[in-house]
Amino acid sequence: MIFGMKNLFFKNFYEFSDLKYKQFIEKLIPNIDKGKILGIKAKYIDNFAKSLILNDEQQMLLFLNSLPHYYLEENLLHIKLLSLFDDYQILIKYIGNFLPYIDNWMVCDSLIPKIFNKNKNKLFFEIDKWIKLNQTYSIRYALIVALKFLLNNNIFDEKIISLFLTIKNNDYYVKMAIAWFFSEAIIKQYSVSIKYLENKIFDKWIQNKIISKCCDSKRLTDDTKKYLKSLRINNEN
Repeated sequence: MIFGMKNLFFKNFYEFSDLKYKQFIEKLIPNIDKGKILGIKAKYIDNFAKSLILNDEQQMLLFLNSLPHYYLEENLLHIKLLSLFDDYQILIKYIGNFLPYIDNWMVCDSLIPKIFNKNKNKLFFEIDKWIKLNQTYSIRYALIVALKFLLNNNIFDEKIISLFLTIKNNDYYVKMAIAWFFSEAIIKQYSVSIKYLENKIFDKWIQNKIISKCCDSKRLTDDTKKYLKSLRINNEN
């Protein structure tokens, strides 16, 4: 079968493969085998996921439990299905099963279920567990979820920052996520976040990347950006 799966609903999915889109995605995700990318646009995956979750729950569950997948698009279908779940506890179980098989930032960063908005007070516990898995994309996913759901004033708790300061992982995709999270923390929670840059607790690369991302934002004043630039770590430091 085209997808190397027992799930029969894949047999006609391949017709949506687009060579130009495949080549575009290959450039975005250079760390995975090009042979695992079919080049199927998100709208087709989204439509298929919605149809599947509404009309064929048995096949959907068979697919979700058939890990690991081979193609990128299978993983994208997987996260789209999870994003449509309306039961938080079941969703968390399936995310836990799937995290060890994520191998790229696109799949990782796209798993943003709306149901998390209704369960923000429960996310810290899950984020702590994902970090402790000590896998590149489980750590990155923890950072992405916190960035998306836990930096707002009404639910922000500084302990989430303290948790992320314990991360000891030098993978590029983890370090980029750390820089992304802390740049958003500076923008949204400046008064409690700026001290971490002032005390220069990050390594040079992360410190300077946080500052760079902040300076690219239109949500900070020129004076704030000027001060942030003064906190860069130079070669002499």
